[in-house]
Amino acid sequence: MSNLNLFDLIPKIRYTVELPVSKKEIEVEPYKHGNVRSILLLMQDFKQRKQGHMKKALQSMQKIVEDCILPDAKGDKIDVKKLHIADFVYVMNYIKAISNGEESSFFFRCDTENCKQEKKIDFVLDDCEVKNLENKDIDKIEIEFENQDNIFLHLKPFTFQIYIDNARFFGQEFIEGNEATRYYASFIDAIEGKGQIFDNMKKDNIVKFLDALYECDLKKLIDYINNVPMLVWEKKYECEKCGKINHIKLEHPTDFFV
Repeated sequence: MSNLNLFDLIPKIRYTVELPVSKKEIEVEPYKHGNVRSILLLMQDFKQRKQGHMKKALQSMQKIVEDCILPDAKGDKIDVKKLHIADFVYVMNYIKAISNGEESSFFFRCDTENCKQEKKIDFVLDDCEVKNLENKDIDKIEIEFENQDNIFLHLKPFTFQIYIDNARFFGQEFIEGNEATRYYASFIDAIEGKGQIFDNMKKDNIVKFLDALYECDLKKLIDYINNVPMLVWEKKYECEKCGKINHIKLEHPTDFFV
C-alpha cells in the first residue's frame, strides 16, 4: 500500500523574493483557496469601516502573509510583525501578484468636481519604488539644548508591529492629540542623556516625556517618522471625459488593500 498523502497530490510552488529594505531573500507561495475567505472578509470590513475595521484588516493581512511565507532551510520562518513596513507591503503585493497574475487593477474617479468619471488603471508591482530608502539606517536622533547636555532618542525601525499596534490611529478620520503622541512613542527604543540610558520604559512614561518636550524638539521625531522608507506607486492619466490630468499616489500601507 502506498504511503502517499492526499495532499502530496498538490504540487509545491515556490518563489524567491528579495525584500527592498532589509535585502533579505525569502521564499513564498501563492495564497490558497482557503485564504480567499480571509481576503473577502478583510475587504468587506475595510470598505464598510466597521468598528475596529482597521485592526481586523491588518490582522487578516498578517495571517495571509504568514501562511504564504515558507520556512528556510533550517525550518525557521520570518516573524511577519518584525518586517519593516515597506518590506511587508512589498511582499504582500508580491504574493497577490503571483496568486492573481502579474497585473491587478484599481478603479479611480476623476477628481474634477462635476466629472467623477471612473477609470480602470493597471497596477504592476515593478512600477513601485521605495521612497526615503537612504533613511533606513537612522537609529537615533539628537535633540540639542542651549544650556544643558543634549539628549538622544534611540529609535525603532517602522515595523508592521508598530503599524498594527496603532491601528486605531490609522483608522480615525480625526486624530486626538494623545493618540498621535502614543503613535510617536512607538518609535522610541531608549532615551539617552546625562550619561544614562533609559530603556525598557512603559509606553505611558514615554508619552509623558514627549509631552514635556518643546514642540520644536518633538518635530525632529515627527520628521523622522514622516520620512521613513515607504513603498510608493504613482501614476498620471488623462480623464477621457473632461481632459483633467489626474495624479494617483499609493503610499500608505492600507492604500494597497484596494
